[in-house]
Amino acid sequence: MPPKVNDNDYIGRTFGNLIIIRRVDSKAREPKWFCLCSCGNNTIVATSKLKDGKVYCSDCYKLKRGKPSNFIDLTGKKFGSIMAVRQAPIKKNSNAQWECICDCGNKLTVSGAELVKRTNCIKCKPGAINGIKKHNSKEKYCPKCKEWKKLDGFPIKKNGTAGRGAYCHVCAKEYRRKWMRNKFYGITDDEFEKVANGQDFKCGLCGRYEELVIDHCHTTGKFRGLICRLCNGLLGRFKDSTILLEKAILYLNKSNESV
Repeated sequence: MPPKVNDNDYIGRTFGNLIIIRRVDSKAREPKWFCLCSCGNNTIVATSKLKDGKVYCSDCYKLKRGKPSNFIDLTGKKFGSIMAVRQAPIKKNSNAQWECICDCGNKLTVSGAELVKRTNCIKCKPGAINGIKKHNSKEKYCPKCKEWKKLDGFPIKKNGTAGRGAYCHVCAKEYRRKWMRNKFYGITDDEFEKVANGQDFKCGLCGRYEELVIDHCHTTGKFRGLICRLCNGLLGRFKDSTILLEKAILYLNKSNESV
């Protein structure tokens, strides 16, 4: 058990910049004291910190500590539509914050690292490009196809502008198709166009003019060619088995002979 502390031994005493006013009720084992700093601020300090020499309030400590060697003053500098007005009060264990104002009049407080990356405030950013609003309650602008479309034409996204994705369904589908083509199958857009042009944009299996998709071996993942969705689904249902396909041919020939 820690030794008992007599309040009269501390109340009214001065420790550095702090004058002890009264004892504070605390569940901690060591007593804590309500102190008044010479700068006018008040603070609560534990007995051990008083004895260790931490005898100033947090604001005085920040002034004493000074600014780090890599500190960059952003006051008056402009980033896009945001201008840093002044440095915000430093919070404990946090990076430097800046009080800023946007051209739209909105005031915000952001860190220096975030300020360098941003070009507008949260009120300007959703649905606005170069100061032009790109969405309303009924429609939204797709930057991919550069067309205005109804909100139903965009995939639902909780964190997106107006609760919708950036691209419309058609453009989002095409974007994902290209992403799968490049990342999953390792086929570039030029290679895809070359193969499609080589077969006159027809299905490599049935020869029809249909939307072409990538056919690959499900065992090795190797690219086999471009075929239509119907033929691709057909091969998938037959599990890429030539034996099953031969049986299907025999079955059809047999049924045709009986007719």
